[in-house]
Amino acid sequence: MSVDRAWELMARKLAGEASEAELEELDRLLKVNPGLHFPMQTLTDLWQQKAVADPGELEQAFSKHLRRMEEQGISFAANSTEAEEPATFRMSDSSRRNKPWKYIAAAASLLLVGSIIWYYSRPAIAEQHTGLANSRKDPSSEIVTKNGSRTRITLPDGSTVWLNAGSKLNYDKSFGLKLREVSLTGEAFFDVVKNPDQPFIIHTNRIDIKVLGTQFNVKSYPGEKTTEAALVKGSIQVDLHSEQSGKIILKPNQKIIVGEDSAADGSAKAGVAKLQEPIVSVRQMTIDEKDGTAVETAWVENKLAFVEEPFADVALKMERWYGVNISFSNPKLAKVPLTGSFANESIKEALHALSVATPFSYQFTDAKTIVIGK
Repeated sequence: MSVDRAWELMARKLAGEASEAELEELDRLLKVNPGLHFPMQTLTDLWQQKAVADPGELEQAFSKHLRRMEEQGISFAANSTEAEEPATFRMSDSSRRNKPWKYIAAAASLLLVGSIIWYYSRPAIAEQHTGLANSRKDPSSEIVTKNGSRTRITLPDGSTVWLNAGSKLNYDKSFGLKLREVSLTGEAFFDVVKNPDQPFIIHTNRIDIKVLGTQFNVKSYPGEKTTEAALVKGSIQVDLHSEQSGKIILKPNQKIIVGEDSAADGSAKAGVAKLQEPIVSVRQMTIDEKDGTAVETAWVENKLAFVEEPFADVALKMERWYGVNISFSNPKLAKVPLTGSFANESIKEALHALSVATPFSYQFTDAKTIVIGK
């Protein structure tokens, strides 16, 4: 029954009719039904599909999404009507009887998306919305997660990526043909399918990571002082974007932290600018003593964890995790180290638990804005 309800809520979300309470309910249902992440992400990707200049590419992308949904056990048959009519979808009688809400909700969503595809496929509209025809020779796919949401995707080569809140993953349509390259802004956990002939490369703002087949986490949020890569299984090669360059090989349970050297160099001559080289540190991953979970990858298991991290850093994590905004009325509190682990707790429950261990006050100025004080 919870699966049927999840699809009903997803249809309302796509239609823009879901309330805040319904969105929270959908998030809870996805946590207890992780198998729904992929088919629902497929619907969302299709819904948000940007128009492309070549209608053939759009049709191919649409067909690819349908094939992926069929692989997940959600099968639809497209009915062709007149050339100028939007695509429609029908359900088999058995599917309608067995899982009505699941298929009705998904079909309703696909019907609306099909109308959008039909609309943008018309030559005049396509040129109006995308500029000169054929101006994008190599369009890329972009997957974005907002604060308060996380998702799992499967790349064309079969590799799986878990994308954390407030993150973005880009890859070209040629991915897997000659190269396997992606660009990451934010945080993601990769489970890369092994292919000795095609290394998998992740580009971030400070480092590039090259692998053949392994499991690892990468965190590179814009505005943060450090970029991290943590290895769970296999091996990865890290290349630095700096003058010192070089290659660093990580072993399982190791992580690399690359940060900016903002400290003043007392030996530098007055008036002579010193080139800032990154601070590079390789250390063991942080383990939560309570349950043995690695803090760096706990989010993949829907757990927000941190050990002896400054309150300011914890606040950033909580902002992305819960989709809120947090500020400090007392700057000293931002430096206080905190340790905690939360799975199903609300933002209020998490703040209350932290305030018991480390006394501080918090006030909600509205549903999404929190001020920390003492």
